[in-house]
Amino acid sequence: MGTPGTAPGALRTASVVVVGVGLLSSALSNVLFGRGIGDVSCTYTVKYSPSSPAFWIWYPIYVLGLLAVADQINANSTNGEYDDTASNFLYGFAWMAAAAWTPAFTRTNKIEVDNKIEVDSKEPSLNSTTKTGLTEKGSSTKEIPYPPTLALAAVFLVLTAALSMSATIVSNAWSKTLPNGVRSFSAMAYASLAGWTLIASSLNVIIAYKANDNVPDPPCDEEDEYPNTYNILSKIDPDYSTPTPLVLSLLVAVVASLLPNPVLPIPVIWALLWIQPSYWNYTAIVVLIASFSVAVFRLVSS
Repeated sequence: MGTPGTAPGALRTASVVVVGVGLLSSALSNVLFGRGIGDVSCTYTVKYSPSSPAFWIWYPIYVLGLLAVADQINANSTNGEYDDTASNFLYGFAWMAAAAWTPAFTRTNKIEVDNKIEVDSKEPSLNSTTKTGLTEKGSSTKEIPYPPTLALAAVFLVLTAALSMSATIVSNAWSKTLPNGVRSFSAMAYASLAGWTLIASSLNVIIAYKANDNVPDPPCDEEDEYPNTYNILSKIDPDYSTPTPLVLSLLVAVVASLLPNPVLPIPVIWALLWIQPSYWNYTAIVVLIASFSVAVFRLVSS
């Protein structure tokens, strides 16, 4: 038996299994459906969408999840005294929602489009003028993002963010009073997924809105699938200035300071480093660094 207040052993084990299944299902979903993510992101431009290098953060997020599973299996097999069952279930279901997100986000719909072909003929016409600039019409099919499933994808990703944020808040992984001390891998795993998907889900909500507002964005060329890379050192462009990242950063800063949790602001800072810069974003980074400092101070001094 475990310590008083811990969940039954079978339930603890089940919660770790749910995390493992969620991680594997999300990884498999990305392998099968992830190639179309860039196409959709290009089609619907959002002012604070990060450049493609920012999305490399998914690799450490996955690694931290796997390390958390391994750490908890080891802790429970050796003494059975570590219990973060509720957070594990929330975190595991968050990954399952992320697995459902990928095929929904990349679903396409085939439409028929008219093609106009320029004709330049030197043959004389009846009135002895040259026929230039005439067009011949043809048609072809084109695959475009499917608006209804983009809305469904937004629901899945918001659910991922909400569940992982709940796991971060509910978790006792930072507690120094645990029999085995702080469970750093679990603490980092929950918070890294929560911080990143908060930004990602807000982007998806805007993309879903744009896809369903009957106002088409300019089409993407193949070479534009991955936009030019920009970062916090790029020149400020007023057209890309929006307070949304600052609002999201304030939310993260408050939660990180109160818990305290120094990892939660890091994925958001990472995203801001790869977003078209603005004074809103500069302010957001300062706020997040301050919350990180507060969280570290509270953990160290407790």
